[in-house]
Amino acid sequence: MRSTVKTIVGAAVCSLFALPAAADSVENASIAVDISQHDLTTDAGARDAVKDIYKAAKQVCQIDLPTVDPRHHFKAKACVKQAMEKAVSSSGHQTIAGAYARAELQ
Repeated sequence: MRSTVKTIVGAAVCSLFALPAAADSVENASIAVDISQHDLTTDAGARDAVKDIYKAAKQVCQIDLPTVDPRHHFKAKACVKQAMEKAVSSSGHQTIAGAYARAELQ
């Protein structure tokens, strides 16, 4: 089954242009993640979809943003975790949920 999942942070994720200024201000930030190129009936396809969702979550949460605020990294990590959980849950795909549960994301 092929589809599109949205990485959700706060209210919604659907625009490539709605990036936040900081990890603690991402309530309305979003990025669309097209997972249609992955075969979600296989473990490999689901793993690749999870990787794409993770990459988008890191971008939305600005985990790699250089900052002097030591709290940013911890807030960004929490944001990524929340975004991943919401996106995986909203995807409705058991293979994605299983791949996420087994993933060792850093």
